[in-house]
Amino acid sequence: MAAVLPLSQLHSSSLADRAKETRAAPSPEFEAALRTHTDTGVVRTERTQIGGRAAADALRTAWKTVTGEDASDDTLAVLTAHWAHETGNGKSMMNFNFAGLKGKGPSGLSVACSTREGYGENAVRIVDNFRAYRTAEEGATDYVSLLERRYPKAVEAARGGDASGFVSALKDRGYFTDNLDTYQARVSQLSKHALAFGFDAVGSAEASAAIPMERIFSETGGFRDPASVPFDPNRMNFQAGAVDPYAFYDEITRASLQIGHTQGATEERDDEAKNRII
Repeated sequence: MAAVLPLSQLHSSSLADRAKETRAAPSPEFEAALRTHTDTGVVRTERTQIGGRAAADALRTAWKTVTGEDASDDTLAVLTAHWAHETGNGKSMMNFNFAGLKGKGPSGLSVACSTREGYGENAVRIVDNFRAYRTAEEGATDYVSLLERRYPKAVEAARGGDASGFVSALKDRGYFTDNLDTYQARVSQLSKHALAFGFDAVGSAEASAAIPMERIFSETGGFRDPASVPFDPNRMNFQAGAVDPYAFYDEITRASLQIGHTQGATEERDDEAKNRII
């Protein structure tokens, strides 16, 4: 049986300068060894975590290469949001696969990973082959190329900065099996988040944690700052002495923010599990 090779040894170029993430070129001995294993193309699953800005840089270059156009910030926000959703904010990115693409990459490389198909009571876990890449640039280019070939309506939606339409177009062509509303809400939220706070804000838990939850909801079109919400307790139909309207309002606001925080954490754990190494 052919030996399984670590992807880190295949990596021969760096990410964008701003990302400051470089790796050494493979040795001649390894290149020779690689040629003896091209019969399977299977490499070891490796976590290739990158930041949101590095992902956006790779996607910007890929968009230009594939479409011949300069990507707008709105377009990059949609694509980077999709990457963040599929990779657990970059923490569970495997082998530079930007969005859970199955099969073999352009170099003929793949990895075997556990994944969840479907949702709710119909969800099942299977082992499938996913595309593997030597660099983030290679992964991003294959991702955008796939979108252009198979999901032209999604490309048009991304071009217009329409995250919701982008996800709908992917669902229509069978890109994912998850619940449409949940997937749509998550990618839309991440896209708004990227535009409001920068691409690194969707690229790691640490970056997101640095932004107060109240500000995230306020600036991305969700829950507003409590101070900005009109509130007149005299118009609320409380029985005298039964409920303190101000305390009631505070509890609603606090619960709403907690729900948003819990939902985001749960979805991140789901993304982590989806890409778990066998």
